[in-house]
Amino acid sequence: MGDALKDFERLKDKGMAQWARTFIAASKGIDEIPEGFFSELELADKFGFSQSGIRDHINKLKKKKMLEEKKFRVVRGRRQYRVSHYRLKRKSK
Repeated sequence: MGDALKDFERLKDKGMAQWARTFIAASKGIDEIPEGFFSELELADKFGFSQSGIRDHINKLKKKKMLEEKKFRVVRGRRQYRVSHYRLKRKSK
């Protein structure tokens, strides 16, 4: 899609460039995900674990009430899903 956007911009086709930008934004996700929140898939990728492996770590942290969990709508392929995202809870002083 990014290549199509470049082509439309090069051809100065503003209407189709706007469509391409909209499609690109939609493919990144429906909800804006706040800073510090990560999905299981993102955490697994960053730490080099499998998704099921990172899920074990997440569950342990959830039991200890060390994680904040929120669901956000994201697009995967042609479908929208509500995906859990996690953030470490801030320590209260």
